[in-house]
Amino acid sequence: KTGLEKMRSGKMAPKPQSRCTSTRSAEFIDQEAD
Repeated sequence: KTGLEKMRSGKMAPKPQSRCTSTRSAEFIDQEAD
């Protein structure tokens, strides 16, 4: 649950550190959402 929240948070407000993670998470979430 925490991981998903973190991913969503990064996607909504990508930070300098979570920027890379946000991009990767966005792709993963995109596939899941699709």
